[in-house]
Amino acid sequence: MIKNLKVGLRGVSEKNAEKLEKIFQATGNRERTYSIAKLTDQTDLLIVDIDAKTFFDSKNHIDATNPETPVVTVGQSDKPEGSDYHIKGLLLATRVIRVLDQVKIPAGNKHDFIHGAQAPEAGHYKDGNGSDQGKAYAYAVLVVDDSELMRKTIALELNKASLPLSIDFAESGEQALAKVAAKTYDFIFLDVMMPGMDGYEACGQIRKIAEMKKTPIIMLSAKTSPLDEVKGVMAGCTNYITKPIKSDEFQNMLDRIMNWLSNYKKP
Repeated sequence: MIKNLKVGLRGVSEKNAEKLEKIFQATGNRERTYSIAKLTDQTDLLIVDIDAKTFFDSKNHIDATNPETPVVTVGQSDKPEGSDYHIKGLLLATRVIRVLDQVKIPAGNKHDFIHGAQAPEAGHYKDGNGSDQGKAYAYAVLVVDDSELMRKTIALELNKASLPLSIDFAESGEQALAKVAAKTYDFIFLDVMMPGMDGYEACGQIRKIAEMKKTPIIMLSAKTSPLDEVKGVMAGCTNYITKPIKSDEFQNMLDRIMNWLSNYKKP
């Protein structure tokens, strides 16, 4: 029987993620196959890029991963201390598959990609120490981006928030409008360049909804021109940050949003 293992990615660049996806697709009809985990998937193992300092700058980050989830490190340097499996250098297909095939998957091991541990029940959240805080109000956030890797990146950053969040996702401006029409969000992350309706138009349409006139909308774009930022402000965005996302910049902005929610939008 073919067993498809879901692989979560941490700190892996978009280019290498695409390369891994092609490698996995080429594994063919094998006894053991691999695919990149989606946001809604539970993962069997994690691939961690130890060269991505934004996410992992020490062995402690690897140790912090749920110990039941096998971790494969990848990077230009030798295997770091504490890593059982390592892929050194370029992501060559034979090297990747050879290492992954060696990974021992614990029986029944299924862990949520975003949290790195078993996901809490709906309506529950966990604090920074992993303690279940029971049912609590979760602020609703919508992440709109046509890149699955970017949605995962933002979700990982949002998981560090000081308040409990309920995260929804949309892949286009049209999907974003449909979700906003059905649900009121406390803040929104909105990509600029998307097929079909772009972020500027989607932002303008969202601002026409009475309940969303003062909702923080953070636009995300690879464009760095001041004119693009001005265009975003004119469309109604609250803030404008550029890609690739810098973790410290993102967290500073997220802290401001959390403070605003605490002071002005208490449940």
